[in-house]
Amino acid sequence: MRKYLSDIDIIDIANNETLQNNVVSKLLESWGALPSNYTRCNYIESTGLEYIQTNIVPNQDTRIIIDFEVLDVETPKAVFGARAETAVNVFGLWIESKEGNEGYTHVCPQYGSVQYIEYHILMNPKQRLFIDMYSTGCKVNGNISNWERSIFSTENTLTLLAINTNNMVDSRRAIGRLRSCRVYENGNLTLFLLPVINSNGEVGMYDKVENIFYGNSGEGGFIAG
Repeated sequence: MRKYLSDIDIIDIANNETLQNNVVSKLLESWGALPSNYTRCNYIESTGLEYIQTNIVPNQDTRIIIDFEVLDVETPKAVFGARAETAVNVFGLWIESKEGNEGYTHVCPQYGSVQYIEYHILMNPKQRLFIDMYSTGCKVNGNISNWERSIFSTENTLTLLAINTNNMVDSRRAIGRLRSCRVYENGNLTLFLLPVINSNGEVGMYDKVENIFYGNSGEGGFIAG
């Protein structure tokens, strides 16, 4: 049974660390404790090699709320996403930062069939980012980019810390700390990921909706924090 969290409960929480933490705690309480063979940690840290492959196929009405701290940027890097082609049926987000060139220091949500810089937000991505991306815009730490709703499906499954292009995961992967991620489809919470370590010592994210552990699908290995 999928549990519902109304828009009034999730509006603007991606711009406020206290609210973000409170909502995560509230949801975890609602869904119940983690299984005994999983230990919750504060975050999983990626080095640019790792990523998580989910079972979600985003469309125009998908909403993702993600708490990610950027540690380094080698321009550009994907924080999450899925797409049919480079600028076809895309739901994802990029970061890029060129020292000394503010015009290339920004966060780039990519939605529909546009280039990744079309809806860019001019800001320094090298910080903890509270991202809320939905059908008509994206909010990142109080900064907003808006667009017109489109009709599309990415036709590919969503990856975190990378972007999935026609079943090929791009090598330009984010470097940083993933603290939580939630995905909503038609107002329903369909993915609720928390950082954990399993009884075998493997570091990854645990989905409280389907009770599934998502480990690293790339190279390297996540670091627990």
